[in-house]
Amino acid sequence: MPATGNQTELAVVREAEAFYQGKGDPRRVLASFRATPVLLCRQIDPPAVTTVEVPGMGTWLQVFSTVQRLTSVVGAEQSCMTLLGAEVLDLLLPVLPAGLGVVLDPHSPHMMTFPPVSPIVHARVLPFPGGQT
Repeated sequence: MPATGNQTELAVVREAEAFYQGKGDPRRVLASFRATPVLLCRQIDPPAVTTVEVPGMGTWLQVFSTVQRLTSVVGAEQSCMTLLGAEVLDLLLPVLPAGLGVVLDPHSPHMMTFPPVSPIVHARVLPFPGGQT
C-alpha cells in the first residue's frame, strides 16, 4: 500500500484530507472508505477484533489504510486482517456490540470517524449455509 505523502495515496486518505481542508464531501469520504481495503487487529483464540474505549466518546474499532499506519499505533506484534471498508460497515459491525464506531488511521492528520448511525452502517441479511435467510 502507498506511503503517506505519496502521489498515489489511497482515495479515502485524499478524500479525508480534502474534507479537513473544507473542500471535501462526506458522501465521497464514505464512498471511498467503503471501496478501500483496510487493516484491523484481531485476536485468534478466541476470535475477536480489537477495539479501543475513548472516555466520553464510546468504543471504536480502529482500522488502518496501511501496514505502516497500523504498526505506528498498535505495534508490529499484532495479528491483523484485511477487509473492504464496506465489509467492516455492513458485515462486521452488525455482529459486534451495538454502538461501536469505526476510526480510520487514528492519530494521523487525516483521521476520520464513522459513527454507528444510518446511513453509514447498513446491516445486511446474508444466507447462512444450511439455514434460512
